[in-house]
Amino acid sequence: MSSNLGKFKLDAEKAVLVVIDIQARLVPAMPQDVYLRLRDTVGMLVDGAKLFGVPVVTTEQYPQGIGHTVPELADACDGTVVEKVSFGCCGEPDFLAALKQTGRSQVIVTGMETHVCVYQTVLGLLKMATMSTWFAMPFARVTSWTTSPVSTVPFRPVLWRPPLKRYCSRCSRNRLMISSELYQN
Repeated sequence: MSSNLGKFKLDAEKAVLVVIDIQARLVPAMPQDVYLRLRDTVGMLVDGAKLFGVPVVTTEQYPQGIGHTVPELADACDGTVVEKVSFGCCGEPDFLAALKQTGRSQVIVTGMETHVCVYQTVLGLLKMATMSTWFAMPFARVTSWTTSPVSTVPFRPVLWRPPLKRYCSRCSRNRLMISSELYQN
């Protein structure tokens, strides 16, 4: 075994949990059962992070229009809350400052709007040579304010670190679907 495998180990002393845009006005666009699973699973992730001393950074996309973090998670996500207007969190200087302030080098990412905000955040983090990025299930893709079907990735509290080469070589829709391929069996 190579000693290089240590870079794939998640370490509570190095990790920070980022909860992206689980906001009140996005919830009605999701089926109620999907939202409840998302809320409960993210709640478990946040509780687990606190248990292991992992800081939590929460983001809110334009809260004046979309609302704040849902009340059921707002108390649990009471650490750093960053308001943003860019879809990707890395486009918001306050988010980058909040990450830097934690002093952590591994980022666990979860949240809503997988196809936009989570996706662009993960791409931004992958570009940062100093950060190691992990996906934390669940993700939820919400089709905002339409009657289109909602697409979701399986809700399992599992961590997965994307292989960078495979991840970056696929089209944008499939980039986040890689995680669902891993959990089909």
